[in-house]
Amino acid sequence: MKVQNKVANPLLGRGFYPTIDGWALLDDPLSTIRSGKHNRVPLIIGAQAQDARGRVKRGIKTKEDFHTAIDKLLRGYVGDMDMDEIIRKLSALYPVDQYKNYFWAMVDLTNDRIHTSSNRRIATAMAENQDEPVYWYIFDQPLTGVYARYGADHPLISTFVFQLIRNGQLPPWYRGKTKYTPSTDDLTLADAFLDYWISFAANGHLDGVTSPAWPRVSPKQPAVQIISTPIESRTNHRAEKLAYWDELAKEYRKAADN
Repeated sequence: MKVQNKVANPLLGRGFYPTIDGWALLDDPLSTIRSGKHNRVPLIIGAQAQDARGRVKRGIKTKEDFHTAIDKLLRGYVGDMDMDEIIRKLSALYPVDQYKNYFWAMVDLTNDRIHTSSNRRIATAMAENQDEPVYWYIFDQPLTGVYARYGADHPLISTFVFQLIRNGQLPPWYRGKTKYTPSTDDLTLADAFLDYWISFAANGHLDGVTSPAWPRVSPKQPAVQIISTPIESRTNHRAEKLAYWDELAKEYRKAADN
């Protein structure tokens, strides 16, 4: 159980439970990468900007609800750290006045904890320990009309990667009275996905794509491709927020090793 908790904790990596027949993973994936024991392959890693929306309960309406949700999200993952101090820090990093309401503040916080921070740690570690290219993205293109309420959630990106968006085919839980008609921006992004994914599959890199340039991740200054309208590359993206999640991950690792 201790090994399972160690290798599967989201603060250390992506939190997936490994199942590899005939083999034992003796450390968490991120530590394996950092020690250079991973398979060195080209990598694209990322998630949606509101990927964690489905994990957050709609009943988060007040500051007290918000604090309770943070406690529930992190209790058991932060060892002996002061939970009240963690809640104060996260409340300052994700102030509700920057969001529609407490629910969406919690979605953003949860998404950074589960996806954005861990993706950056993995991408940076891979780039530092191999020559093969590493690319990091955040997909942030909500749909329009009544479907905009879902944000860019899980797994909307598949609708674009597999070109389903061209026919207005959406994930099954996207409930609407009318069939979705893709916007011009939607179709432009679908073209970009074709360009990126085909180039990566054919060449193992994204050099020379016709879509907006997608820089490789650098260990010291990881660039992220924001796939939205317009597509743009950013460095130091959400730096203060992600640095704090890195701090929590380090503290958890210390507790897990003891």
